[in-house]
Amino acid sequence: MGYYMTRIAIGVVGFVLIYWLGRKRMQNRRRWCVLSLAFGLFLGLALCIVPFENALFGFSSYEKAFRYQHTEPIIVSAEGEHGTAVLYALSNGQTEKEDGVLLVQVPRIGSKWKLSSDIDMGTEQSYQFQQLDAQGYVSICKNNRLGKDQFVYFVLHVPADANLADYHLQDNRGSSFQSAMQDAPEGGRTLYFLAPFNGSVDDYAATLNGEPVTFVVDDWYR
Repeated sequence: MGYYMTRIAIGVVGFVLIYWLGRKRMQNRRRWCVLSLAFGLFLGLALCIVPFENALFGFSSYEKAFRYQHTEPIIVSAEGEHGTAVLYALSNGQTEKEDGVLLVQVPRIGSKWKLSSDIDMGTEQSYQFQQLDAQGYVSICKNNRLGKDQFVYFVLHVPADANLADYHLQDNRGSSFQSAMQDAPEGGRTLYFLAPFNGSVDDYAATLNGEPVTFVVDDWYR
């Protein structure tokens, strides 16, 4: 939350400063006020895209870096070579996916975590599947930028009496999945599995409780 409050404050300061510097020189003060306001809005919006704080300081943990930008609860996280992937759910659920789940990469430089940026986001390729009593999708998050990791996560919708220990997920990369379970708003439960991803998407395969997972629909790209 501090991320956006900082930018609002900078935008207001920019507006006041520009208006104060030019108010005596401009004959039409109302027009100058509008131009100054437009400058303040542009400055604040531009800084929303670029986290300038990364050049000034870092955070001691990925949770602190994430909390500086987001208020949503963390579902599960996984460590990569260059940072931490955080899977979280938007409170309003307004995403391309019905469950409102998003993944963000919190970069790490040395021992400090930095703020994530939209321009650093890679592409996300998802496949739906149904296996045993579980149905859901798998998303592979690809990012070819230098110093960025790739991750894979599964979202499974299971019965209300299901337990996390009842579901064992493995893939042909030997991934060590971090997992979590939540009650689903529409009933039942939702399982989440998240791990770093390496290699090509084409030959990716996984098993759930020893049974091969069949990815049936090339659902969407982001």
